[in-house]
Amino acid sequence: MSSSLRMMEMTWPEIEEAIHHNRILIFCVGTIEQHGPHLPLGVDEYLPMAIAERIANQVHGIVAPCMTYGYKSLLRSGGGPHFKGSIGIRGVTLIEVVKDIIEQFISQGWRRIVVLDWHLENVPFVYEGIDEAVKSEGQVDGLKILRIDNPNGLGVSSDPELEKFLFGTDFPGWAVEHAAIWETSAMMAAHPDLVHDSRIVDGQPPQPFDYDVFPVPEDAAPESGVFWKATLASREKGERILAAVTKGIVNVIRTEFPV
Repeated sequence: MSSSLRMMEMTWPEIEEAIHHNRILIFCVGTIEQHGPHLPLGVDEYLPMAIAERIANQVHGIVAPCMTYGYKSLLRSGGGPHFKGSIGIRGVTLIEVVKDIIEQFISQGWRRIVVLDWHLENVPFVYEGIDEAVKSEGQVDGLKILRIDNPNGLGVSSDPELEKFLFGTDFPGWAVEHAAIWETSAMMAAHPDLVHDSRIVDGQPPQPFDYDVFPVPEDAAPESGVFWKATLASREKGERILAAVTKGIVNVIRTEFPV
């Protein structure tokens, strides 16, 4: 009998037993996207999965495999697809894949599902996929799905001093935190072996920042792909981020799925 909380490492009888006991299923949706010269393309998979496992340990949940591919990287939030390795799918494709996966979770008997979306550009498409799946399955007794797409906010709500601890008085806003203090620190804590410390550089937000241009101007993105001061990241900050975000999400789960 496996002691793992990861679905990928469990047998089908163990999954059947987990469903029978109405355990919580955590499903992460990320993407493959550049995160500067110092972080891997898989940040939006590595971080939510690391947090999902921490959550699962506290609520006795099961962590489903992450949906690795997400919506396209956009200039203003991820630098854009011209960064080699940033691979995105169309919104309609993302909707249909999420719909298919959620439908199968429901049909197999999962009734308490948490969908953790770690990629800003995914938000409306993941919402639509869940909504379409719930509609297609009809009335299902005991079914509740939580969709979480603002882990930063939940982290700050569970640790009100977190922003000040991370950024001091020099915080330009979450929109320019891509590959900077938050994500770099969190990766230092969760996957230090994947962070290239010697390559960490500071960057600046892409321009223009408040509107979009088509075709997308490649030279508007920062050359490094970093949007702010990644050099201020630290493992200590990362540990606090992981703890705060985990606590914030666990609080939501315990409110929505009381024992």
